[in-house]
Amino acid sequence: MRDLETTIYENPHNLDAWTSYGHCLTSAGDPRGDLVTSELAKVKLPQEAEALDRQSQATIRRYVLEWLGPEMAQALLITGEYDWLVQLTWRFGFVWSARVRRASADLEPVPSVERLLKTLKRSSASRFLYSLSIGLPDWGEHADFREIVATLDKMGEWPSVRRLFIGDYERPDEMEISWTTIGNIGKIYSVFPNLEWLKVQGGGIQLGKLHHAKLQTLVIQTAGLAARAVSSLGRANLPSLSNMEIWFGDEHFGAEATPDMLGPLLLGDGLPRLRRLGLMNAEIIDDCIDIIAGSRLLSQLEVLDLSMGTLTSRGVDRLIYHAARFQHLTSLNVSDNFLSTEAVEALVRTLGTSVQSCQQKGDENESVFYVSVSE
Repeated sequence: MRDLETTIYENPHNLDAWTSYGHCLTSAGDPRGDLVTSELAKVKLPQEAEALDRQSQATIRRYVLEWLGPEMAQALLITGEYDWLVQLTWRFGFVWSARVRRASADLEPVPSVERLLKTLKRSSASRFLYSLSIGLPDWGEHADFREIVATLDKMGEWPSVRRLFIGDYERPDEMEISWTTIGNIGKIYSVFPNLEWLKVQGGGIQLGKLHHAKLQTLVIQTAGLAARAVSSLGRANLPSLSNMEIWFGDEHFGAEATPDMLGPLLLGDGLPRLRRLGLMNAEIIDDCIDIIAGSRLLSQLEVLDLSMGTLTSRGVDRLIYHAARFQHLTSLNVSDNFLSTEAVEALVRTLGTSVQSCQQKGDENESVFYVSVSE
């Protein structure tokens, strides 16, 4: 049975492995064996999916206390648009995705996010958890995720998790991005050895030693990326990464990147499979075009996203000057900057349909230039 679990960790979509695992569960008298059978039946009988789902949900309700424990089961009862603590989806009889956060209204004492994460990790129901999203730890004037990050670091390896989102909240409705502190996430990479998708949203982000064998997508959304985090990106060793999106932010909210700091990242030494790169929400972007154009990394990219920043006609002039270096791109996104209609048209005439330009915040005649997310 352990060998089957390892096989599923390696490929959670392996239906043959799930079939064998379901038989093992049924033989052991575990009702989750029937849930695995129902999930597999939906593949062959999609017209029966709704009825099969109803049966599965009835079984889950019957055993939820046993599988999740009383604290998690109680947390699931706290519902509402803003008052929920935990949201779970199930597949093959196990929790497939989990969103955990602090309720917005303290109607009664509720467990902390850290406690809920520990409970979830201990639960047999989370054995094959695929996706984990962590929302706000509190609803005060500032949300501090550092204890959550420390909790993740101490929980032990969680090999089933493929997707991790730290900072799962709506901005600005629930919290401004700069009103949060994420802390140093460098130690959690080893906790999730099969992680493929990582998104971090918040302020005070430190990336530590950014090494991971299987990570394919990295998204960092912030209003102020510190110099140490930029340095971590430049030293990253991410051999499977194909998509990287980085928001740099505003110097008044902690952005410390300079154009020269991007040099090590743009060498691409630790990013052999990177195809989509977003250098976004950057107030230094005009001064980065020459460095991007001269970089080794550019030639392997298919998509370059320079949106949400302060790109002006000065930056467009440099893009046009280096047009031959950008000609191979399938998409060059310059939306949400400060470009006049004339500047966009000149760029399109030079680089063609690869240029993506939706709304602009203004043009080069504005008196103030600002990134799209600065607080």
